[in-house]
Amino acid sequence: MSAVISPKVSKDETAALASAALSKDRVGIKIIDATSFLKPADETAIKAFWGKNKAKFKSEPTCDVESIEVASATLAPSEEDVKKEYAENGSLYFKDGKKMSFEEAKAQVVHNAKIKLAKKEALKKYVELKEGKLKGKIVNGVILSPSAPMPNEIKSELLKVKGATTLKPILVNDMFVVLKVTKYNPAREMSYEEAKPIAKGAVERDGALAAMKAEAERQLKSEFATNDIGYLSKNQNNTISGLAPQESAEVAASIFQSKDAKGVVYLQSKAVLFKVLEQKLLENGQSEGSEQAFAKMLLGTKASLVNQSVLEYLKNRYEVKLFISLDGNNEQK
Repeated sequence: MSAVISPKVSKDETAALASAALSKDRVGIKIIDATSFLKPADETAIKAFWGKNKAKFKSEPTCDVESIEVASATLAPSEEDVKKEYAENGSLYFKDGKKMSFEEAKAQVVHNAKIKLAKKEALKKYVELKEGKLKGKIVNGVILSPSAPMPNEIKSELLKVKGATTLKPILVNDMFVVLKVTKYNPAREMSYEEAKPIAKGAVERDGALAAMKAEAERQLKSEFATNDIGYLSKNQNNTISGLAPQESAEVAASIFQSKDAKGVVYLQSKAVLFKVLEQKLLENGQSEGSEQAFAKMLLGTKASLVNQSVLEYLKNRYEVKLFISLDGNNEQK
């Protein structure tokens, strides 16, 4: 029975699949950039855009903080502290699969002992700052945004803040930072004057994109001139002059997926008109190196289809019953 339904793949089938998959297209393109359509937006358009999108124009939340820094480099651990660090954490000091001696690891051990002392000192400062017994350096209006220019270790903690609080010591480059958030200012709706620069940029960008698309559609209906960029391949990295690597990959993929000999691919700020000038299938022998992989893939596909068909046939011909036994071993027949 298995011999009857066992699928086979012929050499011609494999060669045809490999040839199609590894084919190349000679392409001509024309790039239309949205930046060439940028025009200054007038006040009326900006106000209208802001009026429709008021709820989207919000300030970033901010906070006022007091900060204290405890640098490990300024601390001097005792010889006893250093030896204790090595004794308690000897498993950390390995080189080439062997544990380092105290002398070999001493520089690292001293460094880690300093970090521990700094943390201990920072925790004291944290308690004093939290209880108001100590004042830190005051910094007002700290912007709470993922793009804010501050160390990521501090940023990730501040972004969680929703009110006045004191944060436990944060390690940043061998230094502990203790922060007390004295005031939290949530995001608020911007006034027109605050939102105007952002709204102006959005109106101008949207206008440029709309003009770019209209021009691309207009040219697509005509016999537009293109720049011959040579052959693009389905299974290779394609580089297109004037486009970034990711843009090149997106354009090439869209061209191979298109059923038309010409068309347009829209990128974030560009429209790429294309014409397929020539299609080139691989000649006999050129795909031989890849035919084994394609044969395996084709065989797997055929086997899956055959198995599915057999199961459907058996299901339609025979009744499927579920047998339940008292010992809990259930089976389907």
